[in-house]
Amino acid sequence: MALLGAWVITSRTEHNRLTRTLQACALSLSIIAIIYITLGTRLGYSSREAKVSLVPAIDTFHALTGQTTATVTIAGIIGNIVLFIPLGFSLSLIAARKNRKTTTNLIGATMLSISVEFAQFVLDQGVMAVDDVLLNVAGAAMGWVAHGWADRLRNTGPTVPKRNYG
Repeated sequence: MALLGAWVITSRTEHNRLTRTLQACALSLSIIAIIYITLGTRLGYSSREAKVSLVPAIDTFHALTGQTTATVTIAGIIGNIVLFIPLGFSLSLIAARKNRKTTTNLIGATMLSISVEFAQFVLDQGVMAVDDVLLNVAGAAMGWVAHGWADRLRNTGPTVPKRNYG
């Protein structure tokens, strides 16, 4: 909700100090949410399974084919994607102002995801998996695309003709 509010307010004004502040707050909130959900909600959790999974897509494949506890893993797949959508959306807000490329922002999302995965490994809070990084970056890309669609809808939506009262 905070991201949508920041987008609505910043899309209607020029890029001033308030706009930059709201965009920075949206980005900060999305990063805090990612860190809290991936690390803060698992305090005291100790994984009994493999601590590192470096084979891309193997965990996702096992989840989708039912070779593991499908309910937990499918929820994890969806969660990894959904968790990073606000990050992609807020990075897109800032990138639009700074004329940054999509790849630069996706690299940022990748670095954040790798950092979180490494922290999970070091803090014994879960499994460090390549699949998680790939799904996180896919979520950030979806957020980026969602902002682009929202901008197009806003710019090409129904227009009200201006009346000349003079």
